[in-house]
Amino acid sequence: GVLSEVSSQRGGSLACGPCARRGTYINSRMMDKRLVENEVLLPKVAELIAAGHTVTLRVKGHSMNPFLRHGRDLVTLAPFEPKQLHPGVVVLAREKGSSRIVLHRIIHREGGQLTLQGDGNVQGTEQTMVSLVMGRVVEVIRGSSHFAVEGRIWRCYSRCWLSLRPVRRWLLAVYRRLP
Repeated sequence: GVLSEVSSQRGGSLACGPCARRGTYINSRMMDKRLVENEVLLPKVAELIAAGHTVTLRVKGHSMNPFLRHGRDLVTLAPFEPKQLHPGVVVLAREKGSSRIVLHRIIHREGGQLTLQGDGNVQGTEQTMVSLVMGRVVEVIRGSSHFAVEGRIWRCYSRCWLSLRPVRRWLLAVYRRLP
């Protein structure tokens, strides 16, 4: 998924615009807006996370449906230890051999190699490495509800969704037809 509306612990906020390649930086103190390419924005997000900060982003795009919905949900990304990256964890990562950055779920790990897939994707996967992961999702915010991804409810949802991979195509077809 494409990300938007970024904020770090220290104040200011960032927002990605309507297209996948461009974002808007909003300085909350000065209230000015500037367009920022995602190629510039997301590495800055990674720098904040690497410095020990958490960063909250609004989800944009449909690749993580039905769990993370375009424009509705926010995710909080945090620093991680490599051992925390296992199947079921949602990460912000650069695709191996590409400049493309995705927010997808780990579906397989073999050593330092990770296979990612969006919850709303039935076939496409991305390959990355632990060293290309920028942050892991630790919280999902939906309206006034906060879901810790290590909490029982979110872990149950994640495990169920991963186990439904063989029938995901039909479940997503029904979901996409809902109003």
